[in-house]
Amino acid sequence: MFPYDDHDYESLLNDPAIDPDSADALYALAQFCRRGKGCPASEVAYQKYLQRAADAGSVQAKTELDAVTAAKKPMLDKVDISAMSLGELVAAADDGKADALVPAARRALKLGDTQRAVRYLKRALDFMSTGAYVYTDEEAQDICMTLAHIMQGDPYNDEKAVTHYYGMAQEFGSVQAARLLERRYRTGTGVAQDDAQADAYALIAAHSGNAADKLNCAAAMMEHSKNVDAALLLEEAAESAPSGDVAKAISLLEVQLGQREATPELVCWAWSRVVVIESSGECTFGMRIDGAATETTQRICIKILFEKIYNCRNNGPDAATGAGLTMKFAYASYIVRYLGSGDAAVFPWAVYCVKNATPVDKEKNKKAYADALYICGDCCRYGKGTKKDDGQADAYYVAAAEAGNKEASVICRNVPKASSPATPSSQPSEEEKARWKAKRNMDDSLEIYHKVQRIYRKYLCLPLLYLIVYYAYLKPTYTRTTIFTFIGAIALVIGSIALMIGGIMQCGMSCTLPEVITEERRQKGSTEVKNPEGMPFARLLKWLPTIETFAGLSILMINCGTFHF
Repeated sequence: MFPYDDHDYESLLNDPAIDPDSADALYALAQFCRRGKGCPASEVAYQKYLQRAADAGSVQAKTELDAVTAAKKPMLDKVDISAMSLGELVAAADDGKADALVPAARRALKLGDTQRAVRYLKRALDFMSTGAYVYTDEEAQDICMTLAHIMQGDPYNDEKAVTHYYGMAQEFGSVQAARLLERRYRTGTGVAQDDAQADAYALIAAHSGNAADKLNCAAAMMEHSKNVDAALLLEEAAESAPSGDVAKAISLLEVQLGQREATPELVCWAWSRVVVIESSGECTFGMRIDGAATETTQRICIKILFEKIYNCRNNGPDAATGAGLTMKFAYASYIVRYLGSGDAAVFPWAVYCVKNATPVDKEKNKKAYADALYICGDCCRYGKGTKKDDGQADAYYVAAAEAGNKEASVICRNVPKASSPATPSSQPSEEEKARWKAKRNMDDSLEIYHKVQRIYRKYLCLPLLYLIVYYAYLKPTYTRTTIFTFIGAIALVIGSIALMIGGIMQCGMSCTLPEVITEERRQKGSTEVKNPEGMPFARLLKWLPTIETFAGLSILMINCGTFHF
């Protein structure tokens, strides 16, 4: 038994009542590393903690360290390989000369003899397992990483062996191996998926890395709610980070953890690094941070800036100035894009963009300005973040269309500009509201009508063609039953399609079918545009959706009990 034996590696480091630099704590950490209790088992880490504990005054650690040192064997005899030919080098390696093994393995790899190279490298590892000081830690890392690389390819393809050699490389202090092990445990490649082990290797890599490594690992720990580990890493990173983007990003993460307050200088730096990334119609954000910041770090920093410092989901632009920075159009437009049109909190920010956009902003950030107008229109139309107002929504849509927003242009298509409201802030008359409501109903009905046309082409023609081919070529004989079955099959298909189409038209179209057909002809520039009520079969067309619905239902009811192939 030893002090803190009831803990493990992670719980000891996270216990605020325990000083991790005390002699007892360091000795306990050494034992945890030797056993693999709460962390990957590592002989190298065990000896390092043992050495630190002995230096801190632990008698027990010093006694154990002396025993470990005494057990190590002296360095093996070396041979001079500088002037050896290939034959002499191979012969020395076959004889087990330690210094010849690795150079012979390198030569074998160049010549494509992978099996011989693996044999020599494994024999070199056997020497190290005896405790003989043959290779430095860097050389040992290289041997293990080379074996791991070989095991990934043909003819081995042994993922478990790859993980094993990465683990050995990490024990000799390889930061790269620790990162690779983190990735493998995170994804379950060559080993059982284990987020706890992945986090442990991430911490090992971070503690051995530079300030940027510590920053990125701290961001990952914050995503996993391991805020104590994140705070410790940030403290270490702040001590070694030079003045620059990495240092500022460290401070930003510390703001999120409550370790420091956001200063105007820090906020200005964060805004200056935000970039908008638009791909395939989707808008995302990035943050330019010199020092190889990961996507996770960028995402965390942006979230802190938008939601913590500016608290954009709970407060409007007026409250944002409390952070010590004057709100600008670009900043507000970032928040508008970040929240998106589906968030009710976006409306005051979008209105701020519309009202405070300068001529320079409208020209330089044309798309952002147009998007803000469109979002204002959506909010007014659906009552998100403000009261529902169709007239005001139409005004915003018109302004957005004129600014270049494509979605707004679809809503406002074929409407003379002179008839549209002058500005989004003006209140349209009741006549304008009625006209715009009628236009919106017609646009919606046209969209449904076009969808129905596509359904006819896609779902009606192919089933009929299939039935005709089936009964023309696959049926060996024709009887009265066959003919009636054929007619019933066609009736069933037509009835099903009619029922579907009639239901869609009946439930979705606000305008009558003659009106929709007339509007479609007008948009196509037809010279035969007639009054809807004066069209042939106008009354029949008017009731066609209802007729189709009942006809389809009747045919289905008749055929469901009798139809079969």
